Amino acid sequence: MALSELRKQAYNYITEKLAALPVESVRDQNLLIPLEDLRLLKEGKANPSAELMTSLRCLFENIMGDNEFEMNLVAPFEEVKETEEEEAN
Repeated sequence: MALSELRKQAYNYITEKLAALPVESVRDQNLLIPLEDLRLLKEGKANPSAELMTSLRCLFENIMGDNEFEMNLVAPFEEVKETEEEEAN
């Protein structure tokens, strides 16, 4: 899968999970979600930033475990990074 498609897929996953959150849980956490990072992810132009991932992990902690978070939002980008490094060598 192309990296830009992987990024767009991650954006869709994030927005799906955000839509499932009760408004109160988002409001009560006082987290900042970097909208520019989300926009770049949606457009397939950038990987999720560390700041975005930290905020999302806090938001999603009550609706998904660490394994699901890692499997859907961390591991796919690590696999691409490993593949790129192997191709560079």
